[in-house]
Amino acid sequence: MELTISDIENRIFTIRGNQVMVDRDLSDLYQVDTKVLNQAVKRNSNRFPEPFRFQLTKEEKMEPVTNCDRLESLKHSSSNPYVFTEQGVAMLSAVLRSEVAVNVSIQIMQAFLYLSRYIIQNKKEYYHHLQAVRDQGDWEGWLLFMIQGVESTALHTQQRVLQIKQAMMDLKNILRQNYKFYSQDLLNHLFNHPYTRIEYVQQALMLKSRQTAAAYLNQLATDGVLIKKEGRPNYYINPYLINALANDN
Repeated sequence: MELTISDIENRIFTIRGNQVMVDRDLSDLYQVDTKVLNQAVKRNSNRFPEPFRFQLTKEEKMEPVTNCDRLESLKHSSSNPYVFTEQGVAMLSAVLRSEVAVNVSIQIMQAFLYLSRYIIQNKKEYYHHLQAVRDQGDWEGWLLFMIQGVESTALHTQQRVLQIKQAMMDLKNILRQNYKFYSQDLLNHLFNHPYTRIEYVQQALMLKSRQTAAAYLNQLATDGVLIKKEGRPNYYINPYLINALANDN
C-alpha cells in the first residue's frame, strides 16, 4: 500500500502537545478493523505505555470529529477513541505482524519526521507559499516562511528545555528532602525516558538486588511521586517529565 505524505498528514493531530493519529484512521491504513487493532494492543499493553498511546477525553475527541467528516461517527460513540504517538505507531507494526503494517508504519514514520510541528500548525500557509513557488517562482515568501519556522521551532525547543529543567529541579527537591535513596543517577534516569521499569532502575543504579529497585519505585508510586501502571511487567511513569513535554504554554 503506497501512501503519500498528503494521505497521512491530514490524519495527524496535535493533542496534549503530541503529534498523534486516531485508532480509526490507523486501522483504515493498516487494513484491519479498529476493534482488532485495539485488541492486539491490549494483549501487548506493556509495550504501549501512556507516552505511546492514550485515550482522548470527550472534549479532546471533538477536535478530530469537528475537523474531519470521516470521523463524524465518533461523535455519537459511547467510548472515546485512542490515539497513538510516533512511538506508538512504530510499536504497532511489531504487534500486528503483517507486511502491510510494517510498510504502512514506515510511511507514517516518514510523515511524522517530514511534518514539523510548525508546518502542521501552519499547513494552509505552508501550501500557499509552496504553490506560489511552483506557479510564480516566489522564493522570497517561501524562504521567509521557513526562516520564521526555524525561529519558532528554536524558541519552542528552548521553552521546552527550560520546562524540563524546572521539572527536574522540582523532583530533585522532593527526592532530596524525603528519600534516603536519592541520588543524581536516579534523578537522571527518571528523566531519560517518560517511564521506567524495575530492571531499568537496577541497571542504571547498578543495584545488586532487583528487590531494592522495586522498593524504590514502589515507594515513589505509593507517595504519588511516580505513577505505577500494573502489567507484565509493571512500569512507572514520571508525571513531572510528562507534564513538561505536554505543556505548550
